[in-house]
Amino acid sequence: MYESSTRNTGAKMAHSDLEIYEVGKTQSAMMYLVLVNILGVFFAPNVTAFIGLCSIYFAYKLASDLKYPVPWLLSIIMLVPLINLLYLFILVNSATKLLRTKNIRVGLMGASRADLEKLKASSSAPKALPTMKAPAGEQQNTFTKPQSSMTSPLEILCASGEKADRLMEARSFDNAIDRYNEIIDVMFNETKSVDSFILAKATLGLLTATTLGKKSIAACEIWTADSESKLGMGISLIENAQTSTNDLMVYFSICAYLHSLAIGDPDKQADAVNSYMTKVCTYFQQEKLEELPQSLSNWLKFIAQVYEDSEPVKSPPPEKTAVLKDFVKKYMDMGYNKPQIVDIALPKLSLWEITW
Repeated sequence: MYESSTRNTGAKMAHSDLEIYEVGKTQSAMMYLVLVNILGVFFAPNVTAFIGLCSIYFAYKLASDLKYPVPWLLSIIMLVPLINLLYLFILVNSATKLLRTKNIRVGLMGASRADLEKLKASSSAPKALPTMKAPAGEQQNTFTKPQSSMTSPLEILCASGEKADRLMEARSFDNAIDRYNEIIDVMFNETKSVDSFILAKATLGLLTATTLGKKSIAACEIWTADSESKLGMGISLIENAQTSTNDLMVYFSICAYLHSLAIGDPDKQADAVNSYMTKVCTYFQQEKLEELPQSLSNWLKFIAQVYEDSEPVKSPPPEKTAVLKDFVKKYMDMGYNKPQIVDIALPKLSLWEITW
């Protein structure tokens, strides 16, 4: 067990460029809806009730995009006169602050469409790999491969990362940890520049190996590393989508696991677990159904762990398991057996190559 870190809730999770793009779109839609609602009061009062329902939906979507905990519950506030205006102001203000971190102009009707499209285009562009010098002492270096097939230092590092992943899959966690650390050291000490993709992959591999190797304290130290440190930079790159979506789901699963072990308000920790695992299970339900039962099992285990370690010990409140139960029901409705709580397992990490 450890003290709760600054990554305490889903609302504080970092946003990728594409997520910020969605925040901008939703904020603009909401602002136009507010304008239509005002005009409707004077020119078409019969449609204001319908517009009000639309406002609740967009409030929910914007809260979800901003990664607020339990956005559906917060959206109920939109039904309360006057208070709904205050909540709307808080939502729009939070969105504006987030958008401005990416230098996106925000006006009366929301984010600049041109700025949003530039952000989307830049986040979708292939990542440029900087030139780096080859590691010194190649004949003795663990990254060495035959000269005939060696084309760049980046390929050498990626090949070593693949070997580290295989070691982890073989449950040789200590050897995998050494290999990931070596990749990071070479990146910072023996090259002229640092590649964001490789640093993100090595940091995620290190975090995954320490988690599966039952080194939770070490995993927490990686996860909460100072943002200016090597590992802190790596964590930031993971959170800003410098790896595949599959890898991001692995990271979210680890975040949920570490929250389940944290000391603090169990209800807040449960909200954080639910926020992360909702994203994980939604993705696997839509894209990789074979990973869903293990993720549901992890979720069941994490929520149980939160309240088993609380003082006094208590069962999870129904509202903290409602979303999880809904996922389990949908899974069983497809003809599968109910997931059981088993040891934590994580999806296989993506290959060390950019294919998305």
